[in-house]
Amino acid sequence: MLRNVFIAVATKHPEMHHPMSRAYYGIDVMVDADNMEPQLLEITFSPDCKRACEYYPTFYDDVFQTLFKEETSENMERII
Repeated sequence: MLRNVFIAVATKHPEMHHPMSRAYYGIDVMVDADNMEPQLLEITFSPDCKRACEYYPTFYDDVFQTLFKEETSENMERII
């Protein structure tokens, strides 16, 4: 579902796609209790991560390491 959303946006706005660009998004998903189907609520560009940093002090280090070096730390492996 999420892949299709990003493909649709990239198709509609090809000027926003560059192989060297990186971004992070906040994605809110709700799961339907009856049939366990995910419902996409919203996608936010560059979300506020203050709370994440309070509970996960290396949050930004790990996110940027993943985005720019394509490496994941043990902390990111637990989240993914």
